[in-house]
Amino acid sequence: MNEKYGAIERSKKMKCHVQTSGRSLHAQETDFNDIRTTLQALIAIYDNASGLHTNAYDVAVTTPSGESVRRALAMSENPAQGAFITDELTDLVE
Repeated sequence: MNEKYGAIERSKKMKCHVQTSGRSLHAQETDFNDIRTTLQALIAIYDNASGLHTNAYDVAVTTPSGESVRRALAMSENPAQGAFITDELTDLVE
């Protein structure tokens, strides 16, 4: 990259955006879809994804409702930065 394109250090850093899979969500078990999406999101975060899009729990059956969109949002820039938010989210899922 350096020799052929004259790449600078910043341009060589990989950026990775992850979207959780709507295909893995179930119309028959929408209550468990939050857990499925949470596990997918945690794996992406622990793999240092620089961008993350989560699916709402009811996306398998309809356009996401306002309630499901609220449930899909994380109010933390990076839950791995502190144990408190990770513990809190884990407790909510459990």
